[in-house]
Amino acid sequence: TQYALFCHTQSGKKHVCRICDHKALSKCSLNSHMKSHSGEKPYACGSCDYRAASMSQMKRHNTRNHSGDKPYACTSCTFRTFQQERLKIHTRAHSGEKRHACDVCDFRSSRSFDLKRHKRTHTGEKPYACDYCDYRTTQPGNMKNHVMKHSSEKTSETHMVTQTGEKPYTCHDCGFRSATKTTLRSHIVKKHTRDMPKARDYKAQTGSDLNDHAGDEKKYVCNRCDYSG
Repeated sequence: TQYALFCHTQSGKKHVCRICDHKALSKCSLNSHMKSHSGEKPYACGSCDYRAASMSQMKRHNTRNHSGDKPYACTSCTFRTFQQERLKIHTRAHSGEKRHACDVCDFRSSRSFDLKRHKRTHTGEKPYACDYCDYRTTQPGNMKNHVMKHSSEKTSETHMVTQTGEKPYTCHDCGFRSATKTTLRSHIVKKHTRDMPKARDYKAQTGSDLNDHAGDEKKYVCNRCDYSG
């Protein structure tokens, strides 16, 4: 596709998100990342209400939820999965097995993710950062609760700047000024990512239809190498 060709020609370059400093190898990757800030989800599942920001996310959703092929079944309950490793992890919940042990204390877990999260209590790592203040935390749940506290603050802030007319937030690309940080972020996403072609809002009836759509005939050829997309 023309979109895939564009991604190819932009590969090998470093592109930095203006909102969170995320680095992408191409403008296409950056464009997909920006949707995490804007909330844009152009890909709609034909089997349920799920929407995705990228084709790869939609493919993964269809494989996991609508393929109908889940050969690995739990012998203790009705759980089924398409991955043997997922079944192993699920089975540990029944057996009580906790194979993942902390090397600092006596904490043990049946899931590696839980152990990784626990280790942050020893290392002090706080990977989840608030967009509105300097708060950081080890747990995504803590961050969710913290961000909710800002909702009332943002309402108050919006009211105050409406009264004063103050616009302290400035866009570094065009000089646009905003009364709130949220408005500035929305401006950046809407005004400064339009030089990239967007993927079409395609809706499939089944996961296989969506995969067929993604694998359409490659009509666009790169004039620098043998790549076609």
